[in-house]
Amino acid sequence: MVNRQVVGIIKQTQLSIGDINARFFRHFHCWLPVISPRLFREEYECDSREPSADFSILLLAMCLLTACPARTTTLSPPMTLDALYLTTRMLFAQVQALIPASTRLVQAGLLIAAYEYACGRPQAAFISMGTCARMAHSMNLDRNTNLDKGLLLGTASRLKAVEEWNVWWGTVILERVILLELTHQGRSPMTKHPSLHSYLPSDLDYDRCLRALPSDVEPFEDPPRLSGVHSKNVTRFGRQAQATNLLDQVLSVLRMDMEIDQTISELRRLDAELQAFLAIMTIECGAQLGHYCGAMATAIRALVLVHQNILANTETTDTLLHQNSRAALETATKIMVDVAYHHITHLTPHNVDALPLCCSYNLRVAMDHIENQSRHFPGTQASKDLACLMALDRAFCMRWRTS
Repeated sequence: MVNRQVVGIIKQTQLSIGDINARFFRHFHCWLPVISPRLFREEYECDSREPSADFSILLLAMCLLTACPARTTTLSPPMTLDALYLTTRMLFAQVQALIPASTRLVQAGLLIAAYEYACGRPQAAFISMGTCARMAHSMNLDRNTNLDKGLLLGTASRLKAVEEWNVWWGTVILERVILLELTHQGRSPMTKHPSLHSYLPSDLDYDRCLRALPSDVEPFEDPPRLSGVHSKNVTRFGRQAQATNLLDQVLSVLRMDMEIDQTISELRRLDAELQAFLAIMTIECGAQLGHYCGAMATAIRALVLVHQNILANTETTDTLLHQNSRAALETATKIMVDVAYHHITHLTPHNVDALPLCCSYNLRVAMDHIENQSRHFPGTQASKDLACLMALDRAFCMRWRTS
């Protein structure tokens, strides 16, 4: 029943299942790999039964993230992205009320929250994350021991355990990225951040799946841990997890009721850790500017938050501290400008999906900084940088913000 509804809805978007699969795993999946391409393909291609209700909703949520406005405004009958979003949310709620919590439902909820976040609706995304977190907790996806046991089993069971651990990490990461954009940043996350001894997540590599390798999980005997910042075999999503750990610490410090001096001391400690982390990623990236795009974006956003709060909570007479914070904000803005120039040069309107979903939020932080600086130090270069940031932001908003 649900599958037939979903198939009918997808037909109205003029996307094939193959289109959805390729677009999703080539773009969004790189930023938040919470679905194993191999397990997804095997479940979809299973001829013995009709796709389950939760799998069908997951497929519809993937369609929501991959359908483009240009494709959905000329249909008969019309299926706008807003209509597709409302339909997806409605069916998700219906299925959630009818069947027990499942990994597929949590994955679908994460994709819906990610869509809301990309569309500039962080409040709605935060509410959706609450649903995801409660389902994930009820299934014990937050237990690192599940992965320990899974790694000792055969390929299929091992892959399922790794996928579930990625789902938990995806829930932790997305919730904190969304929390950044809420008006009241003092809110605590519903999910508990994994400990420093926890395993890092996998990239669930789509290319390994296409090459028919035994698993889409990286072949490692001893999985890297969250504390292993200097480890050599950390995945892209693993770096994103490490960046989110630093962001989580920043948010935690800002929520604490401490003396200003103690708060500043903690923020300066985190500044040093963030800058060291960014230096490691810069060395690892080399010429591949976009390799750690999500992790870099999260770390830079955390760095900006640190120095905005240092400047807001210290006396202007503390010249050295203010100079250091202003220099850090300039560096963070310069990195975002460099990224914007790179994307404007190499991106076309058809592959804006390659950008992480936090793109627009970060761009606007950089634009605000340049505009504030330009009031005191106007210049041609600042105008060019601002124009570049605005151009990329427009491209992003044309893709996601339809209303």
